[in-house]
Amino acid sequence: GVAHVLEGSVRRQGDRVRITAQLVQAEDGFHLWSDTYDGNLDDVFALQERIAQAIASKLQLTLSGTQAQRLVDTGTSNPDAYQLYLRASSTFDRRDGAHMLDAVRQLQEAVALDPNYARAYSRLAALHSILPTYAPGHFADREEQVRGYAQLAIELDPRLAEPWAAMGMSGPLSGGGLVEARQHFEKALQLDPDDITTNFWFGLTLVRSGYNRAGAARIEHALAVDPMVPNLMRWRGVLYLRDGDIANAEQFLKRAAATGLRLAGRELGEIEFRRGATEEAKRIWADGSDPMLSRLSPDARKALADGLFGGDASDRARAVAAIDAYLASDPEFVPGMMALWLVQLGQGAQAMDLERTRVKVDNSDFMAYLFSPSGKSLRQLPEFAAYIRAKGFPALWDKYGAPDMCRKDASGGYRCD
Repeated sequence: GVAHVLEGSVRRQGDRVRITAQLVQAEDGFHLWSDTYDGNLDDVFALQERIAQAIASKLQLTLSGTQAQRLVDTGTSNPDAYQLYLRASSTFDRRDGAHMLDAVRQLQEAVALDPNYARAYSRLAALHSILPTYAPGHFADREEQVRGYAQLAIELDPRLAEPWAAMGMSGPLSGGGLVEARQHFEKALQLDPDDITTNFWFGLTLVRSGYNRAGAARIEHALAVDPMVPNLMRWRGVLYLRDGDIANAEQFLKRAAATGLRLAGRELGEIEFRRGATEEAKRIWADGSDPMLSRLSPDARKALADGLFGGDASDRARAVAAIDAYLASDPEFVPGMMALWLVQLGQGAQAMDLERTRVKVDNSDFMAYLFSPSGKSLRQLPEFAAYIRAKGFPALWDKYGAPDMCRKDASGGYRCD
């Protein structure tokens, strides 16, 4: 839907860099403008400025005041700190579990180089909010780390939305934490309605409390701002998949996978299985589930794949036993995906109990299933009414209105179709 496309290349030799850029008219491919910029890496910000100003001029944009003086707001005057921030942000966007701790270290180096780098503190808060999912052993101090870095970012730059989103994402998954999280996201949106992390995580928060349509709209808004964020693409695909729209789901999931997001393999495996490609489904799913499966033994991983994809009753029983064995070891961290796996293995009541009592981080996949058309059988279980009360959903729904598939009955309780 854009009118113009900027394309180009960067070539580097030693400390010298040459940037070639050209502006193309999207409708007919006509080249409106092209130019080449040479410089040293230590003046990369100046190069960015020159390019941005040239493009603005060619597009005949009317700028005034500080906009005309500086179009590229890097948040720091230290180029090394900025490069570290960009590297860490790439890991964050791709949910590259193997390098999450590297990303934390890069951001810590960035704030050591520039102690006033608010965005680096903000991204540290965001990273710590999801870190336990990808790096075992980083759960105990998670909320303290998120709030500490978020407060530093807010003090340095009160305009930033992401620190509030990080606090919203890291709060308790039940009780009063549900309302508090919503308030954090509302504050973030007041500061920046187009912030990608805020819209993405608020969308997930809405979905995992039953507001599917509003959640999908937030995620679509984030994609409109930046359509190439890998995990955003994956989650739009996940929501389509849970709604039963396989064609759109596959489109978004494949786009996410093409960016290097391995997580997309989890749902692409499901799609392959529906087509009858059982062994391919297992392979893709196992690769996409690696951060969670790494906590299990090789035998347990095989049992889980066999039970989820094409297994008979005995295969499913072995898969459930593998999950039970992991839980019996009293791990500090229980992945939210385990609750979803239990659902898919036919153990809905056990899944709800596990999510409520032992999953403390990242329950989005389970909740997106629970409140979707795919989760209708779960909502029909006799345990469901007690589950939503124990989670504290009625208080949230009383404040913000009934979610998509639920309604308030005469007794003041909620019934979900």
